[in-house]
Amino acid sequence: MHKPAPMIRIPSLIAVLLVFLQVYNAAAAADGEKRQAPPPAQVVTAHARSGEASPHAEYIGTVEFPEVSAVASEVGGRVASVSIEEGRKVRRDEQLAVIDSQLLSKDYQSAVAQHRTVLADLENAALELERLETLRESRSISEQQYDVGRFKEAGLRRKAESLKAEAERLAIQIGKCVIRAPFDGIVLEKLSSPGEWVSPGTVVARLARTDAMDVRVSVPEAVLPFVTEGRKVVARTGQQEYEGHVTAVIPLGDVATRTFPVKVRLKRTDGLAQGMQARVGLPTDEARPAVLVPRDAVIRSAGRMVVWTVQNGTAVPVDVVVNAWLGLDAAVAGKGLVQGSEVVIKGNERLRPGQPVTAAR
Repeated sequence: MHKPAPMIRIPSLIAVLLVFLQVYNAAAAADGEKRQAPPPAQVVTAHARSGEASPHAEYIGTVEFPEVSAVASEVGGRVASVSIEEGRKVRRDEQLAVIDSQLLSKDYQSAVAQHRTVLADLENAALELERLETLRESRSISEQQYDVGRFKEAGLRRKAESLKAEAERLAIQIGKCVIRAPFDGIVLEKLSSPGEWVSPGTVVARLARTDAMDVRVSVPEAVLPFVTEGRKVVARTGQQEYEGHVTAVIPLGDVATRTFPVKVRLKRTDGLAQGMQARVGLPTDEARPAVLVPRDAVIRSAGRMVVWTVQNGTAVPVDVVVNAWLGLDAAVAGKGLVQGSEVVIKGNERLRPGQPVTAAR
């Protein structure tokens, strides 16, 4: 006789399956959380410190070239060639235009020939004067005869000097037939073409210096005591920032607005053009205690100025107000940002709030 097969208890099997599913779900959830957690970001940090800074305000100014030159011809004549175009960069002493010099060259050749003729006459007159001096000593000629020879030699000497100067003047004029750039710059306007007749003083081109750029900004008289020549400032055009310094505080105010022009020289010129709007940060009061952070710690995010701090190993953003740019530092004010706060100076562009970070200094 066969023994009956043992019966599997259904309730027990279901209980085992439920326990297994709970363990599996818990492990999967933990693994998912582990995968979703942002990885630690490698950053470089520094510590905020205390210092002094003057409160700053931004004033709107206009970008302009530091120097614009109306390059003119120094000689009259027909324009033989023009080797520039508007918008083209030129180097110092580069050829801009050439004035026809054929007539001047002929005048120069004539002056040189006349000078040589007079030199020959002068040499002969000098020999004649030596002979007359010998005769005079022996009382063979009168004083009047001697004076005639002496004055003739002196007159030829003066004439030779005059013709030499005339030849040199013509040589200089021929050299000036080639009009050259007075400095490194860019051509703003081309005002002459081949075949035109120009007189001395006729402008053939307008050039602007491009090795630097200026910003002219008008400030209220209350700010003038705190704006001094040589003071370092920062100018902004759009999203670009340019370091510079105050070159002049011009004591010529506008009676209607009671503002005074201040000129700022910028170090960089890339992306700038005359007429652009620029915002210049200038001091508005005496220096006062402030929290200073490295300039690289301050970034612009969604229209806000932000400093990322490290707190308990995680990244925490702090909205700040920049009171002043001080070279490589910035004077800032933000909630919880104090002396000794650890701030991120490298790797802060892609941080997220609460993201773990690994800091190095």
